[in-house]
Amino acid sequence: MAGDTIIAVASGSGIAGVAVIRVSGPAAGVVLDRLTSVPRPKPRLAALRHLLDPASHEIIDQALVLWFPAPHSFTGENVVELHCHGS
Repeated sequence: MAGDTIIAVASGSGIAGVAVIRVSGPAAGVVLDRLTSVPRPKPRLAALRHLLDPASHEIIDQALVLWFPAPHSFTGENVVELHCHGS
């Protein structure tokens, strides 16, 4: 539906060293903010970040994150990509 924020694995299933999770929609930036404790990276530049459990703030992974603000993304919406440890 229009206006929804969608979170999905973009790298496919199976055993892999890296998994790509894509967040697309109006709340994508908020999702990124809740998963990290530092400012968003500059648009379209990868940055290494700790991903945190939003409830406990414990580190759950270290990942490359990318921020694509609307309308300058491949969907025209806000998009976040998380390149995290797979499997």
